[in-house]
Amino acid sequence: MNQDRLPPFPSNEALSPQTCQVARLYLAVWDDLTSEEKQTVMKHVRHCETCAQEMHLIQEAKRIVTGLEMSQPSARVDEAVYAAIANRSRTHPTHFAQRRQRREEQRTRARNKWRPITLVASLLLLCAASLAIYTSLLSPTQQFQIPTDLTWNGYVLHYSQTQTTKDGTKYREDTYRDLASDMTHVETTMDNEVDVVAVGNKEHGVLGKDMMNHVAQWDAFAWNESTSMLNLAQIRADLQAGRASYEGKETFKQQEVYQIDYHDGYILLLDMDYMPVNILHQKNQGQTEPVYDQFEVLRTEKVPQELWDMNVPQGFKMGTLPPKP
Repeated sequence: MNQDRLPPFPSNEALSPQTCQVARLYLAVWDDLTSEEKQTVMKHVRHCETCAQEMHLIQEAKRIVTGLEMSQPSARVDEAVYAAIANRSRTHPTHFAQRRQRREEQRTRARNKWRPITLVASLLLLCAASLAIYTSLLSPTQQFQIPTDLTWNGYVLHYSQTQTTKDGTKYREDTYRDLASDMTHVETTMDNEVDVVAVGNKEHGVLGKDMMNHVAQWDAFAWNESTSMLNLAQIRADLQAGRASYEGKETFKQQEVYQIDYHDGYILLLDMDYMPVNILHQKNQGQTEPVYDQFEVLRTEKVPQELWDMNVPQGFKMGTLPPKP
């Protein structure tokens, strides 16, 4: 086998769509692989349920095709041909035996000629049917569904993100988000220049507090931006409307996760209990990186209630917050 036609098998052991794609190429030419290549592929298959099912389907297709009987012409066709020949032989009896022998030889040659083609056609049809069944059974969209009785009430997300201004200065956003009320507490800090806390949501408004200058401002929505990718009702709506799609399972920080692709360069990760884990940002050449440096799910009772306080602190004056970095 010309090994140059196969891409090298990924050296890392992490499950990924790219590794599975290469594994399926190797499975398609399994009989031509070396022992070392088979061991490498099997090491992946043992840890990947999808590729294990793929291998099972291919082996089952081979087994069925191997057991197929060679097709034979209908017995009624033979009887009709023989009857016509017998009728004709009554007028040409001296050539009947020779003609019958020639016809039998022609039929034998025709059978031998078409048997390989019939076998190949049967194999192709079986593979096509198997592929259709496989695609239907393993279609990510059909396989994945967020349970209808799932709720995120009773939990608070805590996540932090480091960002960079246009001039290269780094600043940090530390967010607490109540998943029941969608209330958020966002603190933005940058060296010793900025320290602004914004509390609220779209329904109740947002109170911004400049902790360095003791200035407060209502409707400070710019300091309290939050993504809809962390709203359970919105996730369900996005999947239903096709604005997002399930892309299969992956391993993130040694944890198995579901991937929901939002087709805009961002992928939401949920754990096996459908709780958020992080969001990935897709870079060039298919590389991804976590959006949040820190991401954790907390029970509501573990979070201080002072985080949601929307009263203007004593000693603060109403005014205008500085521009957001």
